[in-house]
Amino acid sequence: MISVLLVGCTPRPVVTLDDARNQLEQSLADYRTCMNANGGDHTCRAERLTMETNQKAYADAMSSGLSTNVVKQSR
Repeated sequence: MISVLLVGCTPRPVVTLDDARNQLEQSLADYRTCMNANGGDHTCRAERLTMETNQKAYADAMSSGLSTNVVKQSR
């Protein structure tokens, strides 16, 4: 039961540069929505931390040369 609850807390893995960008864009939208609804950063701490984590993941993905497409290799 506990493992099921923790699964929702883990970030999705970044497989492509597109994944990283999409996660960043979604977290930015979530943060802006929270800020607009609550009018203050102190109430949106979780959204801000998620956005900052996704910004770093995107920057890391860009600097590592992660491709925009995943090519599946045949076995």
